[in-house]
Amino acid sequence: MEKTPAPTPAALDQEYQKEFTRLCEASTPEGLLNAASRLRSDADGLFMKDDLVSRYHTAFKYRLAAELTERAAGLLKDENLDLLNSAGDLYHFAGHAFRRIEEFRWAGDAYAKSGECFMREMLKLNGRKMFIDSYEKSIRAYRRAKVVYTEVGDYSQAGRMFFLEQGLIQKKLSRTNPIEAALFMAWGIMSGYGESIRRWFVGYILGVALFGMIYLHGGMGVLQAFYVSFGRSLLMNTTSLGGPIMLLQFAYSYFNLGLGLTIIVRRMIGR
Repeated sequence: MEKTPAPTPAALDQEYQKEFTRLCEASTPEGLLNAASRLRSDADGLFMKDDLVSRYHTAFKYRLAAELTERAAGLLKDENLDLLNSAGDLYHFAGHAFRRIEEFRWAGDAYAKSGECFMREMLKLNGRKMFIDSYEKSIRAYRRAKVVYTEVGDYSQAGRMFFLEQGLIQKKLSRTNPIEAALFMAWGIMSGYGESIRRWFVGYILGVALFGMIYLHGGMGVLQAFYVSFGRSLLMNTTSLGGPIMLLQFAYSYFNLGLGLTIIVRRMIGR
């Protein structure tokens, strides 16, 4: 008797997608949650098995359980927060399981969905007990999505996950440490969180122009004012005139050039 060939990953993906459609058409929110509970239990039981087929089924079962839980949350009035949290956890488990079998694309998608569920929960909690915990879970999910998208060379998606992660960090800091949040916001505006050369260059030019205008109103001629401002933007003092404005520009220039160096280093070593 010939051995039945193992299903391909694409075939398994299609099979579980059809199962999701079937369950959504035939089940109430309670039925969806019962199915999700069974799937999670099955996935937990398969998790320790070493054969590749079992590992694929583990990942797909966690993902399907997450999809059903998220669907049930959406069908309930005002989206049940506990269900969004559970869906976020299940998507995260699916991301781990897909990553273990080196299906990085599916892993990245699962982590991204995990972050999305936690973000939806966070927006609805808005300051309540688990608010910061939801921030941290969403940040963690987007960070892992960024890593696995980078591993498959999808730098566009990796960049999108990075900006979502950094935006959430900034919002979390605004709740916990306003001063650090302000500095983090300045870093984001001026350099795109260390990613955007364009933003950094615009910030550099605006700094030269701003201090040039200050020197111009201080009595310098047009050419001298902008020449002095440009020199000091490169940490070179081109005139004996000093004072608080000179110190302020040097401080800004150190900060701005440091941002530029950060961008160069990030581009060299990758995310």
